[in-house]
Amino acid sequence: MNKEMLINKLSTKKEHYPLSDNFMKWCGEKESRQQHPSGNKNSKSKNYIDNALEADIEVNYSKCTPNQKWHFIESYCNILHKDETDFRFILKCPELIIWLCEALDVGINEKDINEIKSDNISRNDMGNIIWKKYSNRIVEEIKKN
Repeated sequence: MNKEMLINKLSTKKEHYPLSDNFMKWCGEKESRQQHPSGNKNSKSKNYIDNALEADIEVNYSKCTPNQKWHFIESYCNILHKDETDFRFILKCPELIIWLCEALDVGINEKDINEIKSDNISRNDMGNIIWKKYSNRIVEEIKKN
């Protein structure tokens, strides 16, 4: 997939949508309950929280910052994949996948999101469940003119 085409398509979308914002707030509450720190301190690779902190962007789940539009365009495309012009992507971040579904209007619903909300499921597993269900629709919508 052409990265420039993807960025152009998503740059016209809103920064916030209700389902992804509500999910992000829930994730923040989940991390507070589990006392997990934000960021990616135990990994060799960076994530969007690390990139936001480096860019002096407030990280606050209750305010939905950084927003998922920034997450995808700036962090994922322009930082993590800056040297690539074409790429295939498999996303694991559930709030980002939910944002893409809303931005591209592929029919995600609150019932599907509520089914993955659990303190016993990792964020990556939540993302995998949503990605498997909606990835084909996301890719098809991105390819449309």
